[in-house]
Amino acid sequence: MSQLEYIIAVEETGGFLPAAARCFVTQPTLSQMIKKLEDELGLVIFDRDQKPTRPTAAGTKVLEHAHRVVSEAKRLKELVSDYSGPAGAAQAGLRGHMRVAIIPTLAPMLLPKIVRFVQKNHPELQLNIDEMQTDTIIDQLHSGRIDLGILVTPLDDPRITEHAVFYEPFYLYFADGESIGERKKIAEKDLDRRRMRLLSEGHCFRSQMLQLCGRRTKNSAAKINEPGAVEFESGSLQTLKLMVDEVGGYTLLPYLAAHDLLTPSERERVRPFVPPEPSREVSVVHHKHFARPRAAQAFIDAIRAQLPKELREAKKPPHVIPISER
Repeated sequence: MSQLEYIIAVEETGGFLPAAARCFVTQPTLSQMIKKLEDELGLVIFDRDQKPTRPTAAGTKVLEHAHRVVSEAKRLKELVSDYSGPAGAAQAGLRGHMRVAIIPTLAPMLLPKIVRFVQKNHPELQLNIDEMQTDTIIDQLHSGRIDLGILVTPLDDPRITEHAVFYEPFYLYFADGESIGERKKIAEKDLDRRRMRLLSEGHCFRSQMLQLCGRRTKNSAAKINEPGAVEFESGSLQTLKLMVDEVGGYTLLPYLAAHDLLTPSERERVRPFVPPEPSREVSVVHHKHFARPRAAQAFIDAIRAQLPKELREAKKPPHVIPISER
């Protein structure tokens, strides 16, 4: 196991010396152990002539499996720790280390509240939480670098287990003077791609925006070549909201963002969609071999505890926008 941890450290730090420092061994010891592993496997894992050190093509495959083996070994220890209270009580607080990723369009609204809930109910659990886009979360789950993801589903990935937590409707947020604001409710046919402010490439919510605008082609990054057109994309909902305020047009906001980002007066420039309202499915996900069901449930409980009643009790709507164009 130590040899696998050593090669992972070299991959992540880019060198034998920093990897040795991370693993609390001397650099000659680490180099010797990695060379022994290479001899046993009959291949070279790292190209030592590159700076920083990079794996060879064969080494990349070895590292993929090393991540899985080390991750599974850690998960086994953590599974035991979940039940290591008095008499193995299943209700004891979670322990060990959890690596969690959440998509940026959920993080500002959910993350602080989730962390507060988990710290209160599972004070011995060490958390490592990152914001990541959907594709990165999927890759990290497959490689074992993270344990849980909080994102929009369905993913249609047989290797990942999804636990739907809630369904979040979309609203239209528009600038003062936009004619679309004269409508009490918005139909998808009312949306004009030229007036829509979008998230940048890589965000699953961007593809949902485009689908509502009728842009279902893969060439979603095509520019609008018209006089006076404003082509603007952003990595955050907050920036999109500010852009709408200053430049005009409109954007989509999920329910939680519409309530958390907007002042009471700004909410007057929010419109719902005609039934069935477009929504997204928010889930806690993990690899199908994930061995800590209580940990997944803890995060499901943490999210649900923070939701307003109307979201917590809502049933699955008939119009959940898929994310097939991730």
